[in-house]
Amino acid sequence: ASVGGDLRARGVKIPCGLAEGAAVTVVGVPKQGAARFQAELVGGGGEVVACFNVSLGPSGMVVEQSSWTREDGWGEWERCPPLGHIGSNSSWQLSPVDALVRCNQQVSVNTIQGSSNTTQNVSANQPEDEKRLKGRAHFSGSTAIVEGEPFTATLWAGAEGFHLTVNGRHETSFAYRERLEPWSVAEVKVSGDLELLSILANGLPVSEDVDMASVELLKAPPVPKKRIFLLVGVFSTGNNFKRRMALRRTWMQYESVRSGEVAVRFFTGLHKNEQVNMELWREAQLYGDIQFMPFVDYYTLITLKTVAICMFGFADQNYACKVHHENR
Repeated sequence: ASVGGDLRARGVKIPCGLAEGAAVTVVGVPKQGAARFQAELVGGGGEVVACFNVSLGPSGMVVEQSSWTREDGWGEWERCPPLGHIGSNSSWQLSPVDALVRCNQQVSVNTIQGSSNTTQNVSANQPEDEKRLKGRAHFSGSTAIVEGEPFTATLWAGAEGFHLTVNGRHETSFAYRERLEPWSVAEVKVSGDLELLSILANGLPVSEDVDMASVELLKAPPVPKKRIFLLVGVFSTGNNFKRRMALRRTWMQYESVRSGEVAVRFFTGLHKNEQVNMELWREAQLYGDIQFMPFVDYYTLITLKTVAICMFGFADQNYACKVHHENR
């Protein structure tokens, strides 16, 4: 599903949170003398859960990104390109996210552009950034964000983190942290020295219209009283409606599953969004294959789902296994 943003409010609502593959695309024009702008990911309670700061400097674009939790406040800010030696190999730089580099640098002493072709910088509320960057050469060229000219930036959710592309080129990746997961985002806001032309969220999770005829074909068979051969516990999250439906329509239609010899259940925690929980409860009632966990779903609690599979109260089973709904 797609949702258009409100240009006056400078943001877009995300009704059921983000899911893997969902994206927010911004089209804007940097104002005259622009210094920085930022995109904030806002949680269901109105708190900013992550921030992507972009600042403009004479040497190129700098992106700084971090996440916030109520318990620990703001975490470490990751900067692209990093401070210090351009070729430094910090641990976060070396570790890719969804097989993408965390900072896409193209370094050349000849890439500094004139004032008529100046790129942007993202900065974490540090006005001295431009001084630090002065005289340093960074990527530039066709992907540059130029003062007074429109650009397109897309922030999209992967399996392992958020990714930022500018004018079609991957720039940075930011791995999910504890308590920062795409489903927790309820709104994306844009602020700063930017004339906002468009903001659009697409690829959003949405539950399907119910066809009662197909429900009967896809509904989980009752658990037999005899010992079953295999219990398959599928790790899922509340707003991944389409992933669960994909499994129900494919390998969950195998005869071994339909006969009850193999039992398949989705192990799902609660969502902070009441609308998602209501849709999830409705889905569970229709298909009979969702096992709710008594906690809000965070990846860091995945061990509890594993324990739940082991404790799940089928009469008996010879074997049990866990899978993720990505393995379809």
